[in-house]
Amino acid sequence: MGISRRLTGACALVVGMMLLAAAPRAGAAMPGLYFSGFYMDSALAYSTADVKQQTMEDWRVAIWRDEIGGDVLDLEEYDFDRTDIGYSFGVGYQMSQYFAAELAYVQIGEARYAAVGNVQAGGEGGQVYRTATEMRTRARGLGLSGIAIWPMGDRFSLDARGGVLWGKKKVSYTVVVQGVGYADGSMKDDSIAYMLGAGINWSMSPGTAIRLGYVRLQNALFDDRHAGSWLLGLKYAW
Repeated sequence: MGISRRLTGACALVVGMMLLAAAPRAGAAMPGLYFSGFYMDSALAYSTADVKQQTMEDWRVAIWRDEIGGDVLDLEEYDFDRTDIGYSFGVGYQMSQYFAAELAYVQIGEARYAAVGNVQAGGEGGQVYRTATEMRTRARGLGLSGIAIWPMGDRFSLDARGGVLWGKKKVSYTVVVQGVGYADGSMKDDSIAYMLGAGINWSMSPGTAIRLGYVRLQNALFDDRHAGSWLLGLKYAW
C-alpha cells in the first residue's frame, strides 16, 4: 500500500542519517545539546487528523454537487482512515543555548476515505449511476519555526516551538462511474496553517541528538481541520 512505501522510504533515509551521525567525525559542535550554528533535523511522524467520517462524507456530497454536477442518493459502503505515517526534513540554526530557528519541509497528517453509492446526474428525474469515490486530504508544506530550549545537563533538554506552515490545503479525489468512466480533481482552500509543539532531546554524542516530540498543526487540512503528530527524529550538527 501507499503508506507502506512511504514508511519504508522515510525510515531508510532517517536510519541512514543516524548511522552517519554515529560515525566518528572531526570538528563536532560543542558537547551536550548545544548546537553551535547550523544543523539538520529529520523526523518520522505518527499523525492523527481531526476529521470524522461524516466530514468526509459531506465533502463527497460537495464534490459530486459542486465539482461534477450530480446528487448523492445514498452510501452503500465506505472505508475511512485518519491516521498516517509522515515525515519532516529541515535545516536549523541555533543562535544560543536557549534559542533556535528551523526551516523544514513537512508532510504530516492525512485522512483517506473511499465510498460506494448511487448518484443521480442532472437533477431530479436524471439517470442514476453506481459510483465509487476515493478522497484524500493531508497537511504538507514549508514550515518556519522559532524554538525555545531549556537545557537539563549535558545530555537532555526540553524544547517548545511555534511557527507557520505554508502549503496546499486540499481534498484530492477520484470518482468512478460504473459503465461510463472516471475523473479526478481537487477542492482547494487557503494555504496558511500554524504549528505548536514540544519535545525532549537526548544527546548521543557532541552535535548529535535524538528528539521525541509532539506537534499540533492548526488549520492545516482542508476546511481548517487540524492534525496532531508524535515525532521521533534526529538532529545532526555540522
